[in-house]
Amino acid sequence: MLARYIDCVFQEVWECVCAKGRKAGMSKVVFSTDQLPAELDDHARFSRWVEHISDLYGAFDQSRLEDCAFSARFEAAQYGDLLSGKFAGTVNKAVRSSRHVAGDTRDDFAISFNRSRGAVRQFQNGQETIVSPGSATFLGNRVSSGMDAETRLELMTVSIPRKLISEFIVHPEDLLFKPLDQNSPALRHLARYLDMIHE
Repeated sequence: MLARYIDCVFQEVWECVCAKGRKAGMSKVVFSTDQLPAELDDHARFSRWVEHISDLYGAFDQSRLEDCAFSARFEAAQYGDLLSGKFAGTVNKAVRSSRHVAGDTRDDFAISFNRSRGAVRQFQNGQETIVSPGSATFLGNRVSSGMDAETRLELMTVSIPRKLISEFIVHPEDLLFKPLDQNSPALRHLARYLDMIHE
């Protein structure tokens, strides 16, 4: 079921890539700590980052690596009803608590790819899994969740509204944290074309 929907997501992303050269059907937002005033110290840069990302993508708690200068970049692209995001930075933990979920009206799901150099521990709805580099998981937005890593986080995601995914999967919550077939051609193609959108 999920593989079939990944095929459909891949097709929509592919159509977006084809239209990209014409600048049609897609809007993009980028926020980077490089845009912040140079005189800010690391603590102030991190605070500003959390504030801006909460406005762009929704509120969640974040922690950063303390043994290096803070830097981060987030890019989001909207095409049709789908939203893709690319993140890289010296953040090593992100948590959406029940308080954050209660204050968020979105009801969507996401396929999330781990692009970090190391494994990422993800936890959601009382479950926990270790996601190796290059692997992907299926997540939901209406339950508390989080992730952490020993190194900087690098992620690529595509978010899908419930109304779309429910056309293919009656109870998508049943698939949360189910392993995605990393050898699936659809999943590999989806990852490749998400890279093309965010290159």
